Amino acid sequence: MTITHSVGELAKMCGIAGYYGSVPLCQTRIDTALRMAIHRGPDNQDFCQIRTRSGRHVVLLHSRLSIIDLDPRSNGPMEQGGNYFVFNGELYNYIEIRKRLKSDGTNFRTSSDTEVFFMLLCQKGIASLDEAEGMWAFGYFEKQTEQLIISRDRFGEKPLFFYRDTGGIYFASELSILFALMGWHPNINNKQIMNFLVNGYACLYKTGDGFFQGVEEVVPGTSLIVEEGGKVREERYWQLEFTPQEMSFEDAVKGTRERVLRAVELRLRADVPIAILLSGGVDSTSVAAIAKRIFDYDIHAFSIMNEDPRYDECDIIRNSVQSLGLRHCELALNVENFLDDYHRLISHYCGPISAGSYFANWMLFRELHHHDYRACLMGIGGDEAFTGYYENHLLYLAELYGTEYFDKAQALFIEHVKPQIRNPILKDSMVFIKDPDMRDHVVYNNRQRLKMLRIDFDGTFIETQYSDNLMRNRMMNMLFHEGVRINLYEADLNAMNFSIENRVPLLDRGLFEFAYSIPNIHMMRNGFGKAVFREAMRGISPDFVLDSRDKHSLNVPFKMLIGKDSDRVHQYLLSDGPIYDLVDKSKIGNILEMPERPNSWDKFLFALLGCKLFLEEFG
Repeated sequence: MTITHSVGELAKMCGIAGYYGSVPLCQTRIDTALRMAIHRGPDNQDFCQIRTRSGRHVVLLHSRLSIIDLDPRSNGPMEQGGNYFVFNGELYNYIEIRKRLKSDGTNFRTSSDTEVFFMLLCQKGIASLDEAEGMWAFGYFEKQTEQLIISRDRFGEKPLFFYRDTGGIYFASELSILFALMGWHPNINNKQIMNFLVNGYACLYKTGDGFFQGVEEVVPGTSLIVEEGGKVREERYWQLEFTPQEMSFEDAVKGTRERVLRAVELRLRADVPIAILLSGGVDSTSVAAIAKRIFDYDIHAFSIMNEDPRYDECDIIRNSVQSLGLRHCELALNVENFLDDYHRLISHYCGPISAGSYFANWMLFRELHHHDYRACLMGIGGDEAFTGYYENHLLYLAELYGTEYFDKAQALFIEHVKPQIRNPILKDSMVFIKDPDMRDHVVYNNRQRLKMLRIDFDGTFIETQYSDNLMRNRMMNMLFHEGVRINLYEADLNAMNFSIENRVPLLDRGLFEFAYSIPNIHMMRNGFGKAVFREAMRGISPDFVLDSRDKHSLNVPFKMLIGKDSDRVHQYLLSDGPIYDLVDKSKIGNILEMPERPNSWDKFLFALLGCKLFLEEFG
């Protein structure tokens, strides 16, 4: 086995890339991949090349955004006894694992979580992932077996793409880096374009398809093992299950509170200051409240202040900031150069953006960057753990149907929840009782969208079967396919675009496993979803947030985004382009001219604009 090791120019990246194959990679492609990664962190860039005993070639690339142990000694790739490791993410419980390993005689050269993770793998192999609490995408080359292992965290917080050809396998944290290492990019997958246009972002992760043919993602909770001969096998190391246990509501509240506090405590471990993206909702407010009131962390909050009356959270955000005594930065939604900014984002992300809210999310991370933050918290995941969506109320009613609890629960839904719902399908309290398989609310208006296409497309909705329980199965589909996967991917792209690490405390393995052991009967109370979580946060998060029945989220309709740029955007949408090989251009003008255009058509136009820009950039 021969090894070369080279340090490149100072770069901006926190990500990984690599190759394992039968032919060597030319230096130009390695250098280009490193240059393409220059946005992902400011601190160090390095790579190694390994020649195996059987003559195969391994390349591992790493660039670092320093968060824990800022000393250069913690730069990657790391090497120990001929094993190599590149790591993107954080091992949050590294202090506890380090203590156990030291008691077994392990010596450490750094105080970083990266070295702890590496030593854990060197000693115990990938079976040790069961001990790890964190977010990660890593590449690990093991000298003895000559295997390359690439792995992704349980919830998919860190992206990890790969591509296989006859020569070997390539992997990277971002598509642009992957394509640079490959030396080319595959053809666009028109099937995924049509899926996005017809069914919206909720269906992007329903199959293994992506926007480029042959490019795949490592499934969350899964490792890929590349054998010395080139064979690739998949090994799942974790899967969430619904295993209800006997417990009282009070026990559920107590167990949730303990685990949420611990999850936040772990994610406050850093050698740099941490900010938070604050909305008016229960999740992000509770995370901020725990950091401030329980751990006395002087957290700096950043918020988009959207004054659209449908989505206005300004008052509740400001009240939370005052109640908690937070430092706060308010950011107005600036859409002056929307089309140009949107084009740059699509070019960088190598794909359409799923929804307007992620354009606003990009603006927030840009503001964090201007304040010199390298790490932040977000409140993703509470809805999927503790029933935070309107459809959860209806699924809960379906479960109670025929029991003594149904009439009261239905009355509470009609009084408190139904008036807030905009989707007409979800206004019917009996909808899942009549048809448990109904999912039209997920792909609302898709039949009309299908009529926009010039070619036939099967837009059938697909749902993965995780549990026989209707409500929990829907929640896990939201977690692993329809909502959180999209949120996490675009949050990572937006954050790392500005060299910021994004942490999500509520996506904690112990918290989710406990939440999925709570009987469903406890999840709703008095017409409130997230009843257990709300009570667990009582006395920490402000009561006016916990007792609010509004569903707060960052939502930015297309009409608001285009603002003063509307004439230019309309003109661009009606100009020729490859998108109109798939879409009937003659029908787009009618949608643009609707005097009271529904939000469902705004979502279509946003998707259409993104796909048009994407095809012209990469087609």
